[in-house]
Amino acid sequence: MSYKGYSEIVRTILLLFINKSLRFLTLMSYGDAGRAIPKCDKGKFGLYCTESCDGCIESICNRCDGVCIDSSGCKPGYEYGPYCNMTCMDWHFGTNCTKMCYCLNNPCEKTSGICSDGGCNKGWHGQSCDEECSKGTFGLDCSESCDGCIESACDRFNGECVDSSGCKSGYEHGPYCNKSE
Repeated sequence: MSYKGYSEIVRTILLLFINKSLRFLTLMSYGDAGRAIPKCDKGKFGLYCTESCDGCIESICNRCDGVCIDSSGCKPGYEYGPYCNMTCMDWHFGTNCTKMCYCLNNPCEKTSGICSDGGCNKGWHGQSCDEECSKGTFGLDCSESCDGCIESACDRFNGECVDSSGCKSGYEHGPYCNKSE
């Protein structure tokens, strides 16, 4: 076997005897010092430029190993790491996947957090269902109000008054201070 001619990409698997046991070693050479590695298109890397580094900022990565060149992080929708090759887990979105969405039925879009089904779980509202209900509102998409509670202070999930000892005049006393007939 000849080890000359490194001007072309070489990929050889050798059988080695190490510590009296058989082991495989993969050797890769991307060319010699006198010859450049073929340039991959933007967003591609690897032996034949077939791997993608879409998660890197501006899709710029090392053409040999795929490590992102821009150290400022990954594109929104990708978990932070040297390769930015893992998309956010379901229900997470944004830069480094640090934000959570509370969509009603399906996970949100991993880049922007927009809920495809348009609805939010109880206690949440907003385009990405990542905003808590405002004071005085509760339920799905924060669409219900708790007007009977003193100072309209209620649990954002179920509407139970925070201070159940007091309801506004004209409302039944109880956990929800419902309107009396």
